[in-house]
Amino acid sequence: IVRELNGPTKTHGIESVKALGVVDLGAEFQSMQGYQMRARIFTIKPGGVVARHEHQSRPGYAYILSGKVMEHRNDEKAALVRQAGDIAIERTGVAHWWENTFDEPMVALIVDIYKPE
Repeated sequence: IVRELNGPTKTHGIESVKALGVVDLGAEFQSMQGYQMRARIFTIKPGGVVARHEHQSRPGYAYILSGKVMEHRNDEKAALVRQAGDIAIERTGVAHWWENTFDEPMVALIVDIYKPE
């Protein structure tokens, strides 16, 4: 961890979240009972924000399909501009938040492992 990270507490400006599919990992690996791998398409409008959150035992990838987004992370010294073709890797210990400060929507394919509550 490089730095303490503060950020917004409310998500807003999400145009859509489209579920693409889910794999029950417990059916694949006995030790993964209760966990799923999911794929979603996130679209964030200009001015939109994904609030600060942490990835604890919820690894994932965010692949930018189109547009740009500013990603603020606790494992980087400064904010990063993510654009089409970039991938953000999310793992335990990573706290981050996104903001679309650009003029067009940002669309990302998000694939992560999670445990539904």
